[in-house]
Amino acid sequence: MSDELIRKNAELYIAETGEYSNSFEREKLITDWIRKEASAEGLVIDFKHRAGEIAGKRILELGFGSGLQIPAFARAGAEMYGLEVSPTLFKIALENLKSRNVHANLEVYDGSRMPYSDGFFDYIFCTSVLEHVSDVDLAVKEIDRVLKIGGKAYVSFPNRLAPRE
Repeated sequence: MSDELIRKNAELYIAETGEYSNSFEREKLITDWIRKEASAEGLVIDFKHRAGEIAGKRILELGFGSGLQIPAFARAGAEMYGLEVSPTLFKIALENLKSRNVHANLEVYDGSRMPYSDGFFDYIFCTSVLEHVSDVDLAVKEIDRVLKIGGKAYVSFPNRLAPRE
């Protein structure tokens, strides 16, 4: 997918949500989306190092955004699922996955109870998500609930005090 199409989808998201209203935030979001797919291979390597082998594992990306990290996990053999609260991002992610011939089980949800049974996932990852949720305790409880016993969660978020942020 071209950088222009990724930029177009990011602009669509910005226009539909009214988020990222200043030019710095807008360009940062667009740049992050353009870089996301290229950096996803590195994320998979780090994920495997920290969590374990992913081939044949059921993995949830919580807050999949544009969906551009999912193809790298799918290519590594994971059975991918995703949850997102934004219908706009859901549509963009479906388009991104279709254009890459990647299948994932994506859903829009209300940001509270995850629509999965207890112990459904081997792994869960969410990058730059928890700083956006209104009830972090509930989100962490839900992550724990849908993880298998011995499953692992890979969670990261930005450091807002860092100069780049």
